[in-house]
Amino acid sequence: MTARSLLMNSVNGGANNKEGRMSENKQDLLDKKQELEERMDRIKKDISGGLNADFAEQATQLENRDVLLEILRVSEEELQSTRGKLAALE
Repeated sequence: MTARSLLMNSVNGGANNKEGRMSENKQDLLDKKQELEERMDRIKKDISGGLNADFAEQATQLENRDVLLEILRVSEEELQSTRGKLAALE
């Protein structure tokens, strides 16, 4: 059991009802959605910045850009999945 579920059990008087689990799952999904959106915003901001004047630094920035683009792609997929799960709960 996670610390969060233990806390929820103690708050609910030890009851492990479906409504409590659904509400916790929904909150987890909402938290994940917000985290993904914030991550994607930071990545987009970083990518949109210009390149350094130093050629060696530019090479590093371009390598990092490829990694950031992949993280952005995976985050977008995760966000779509999370939105779908939230829609299914409503």
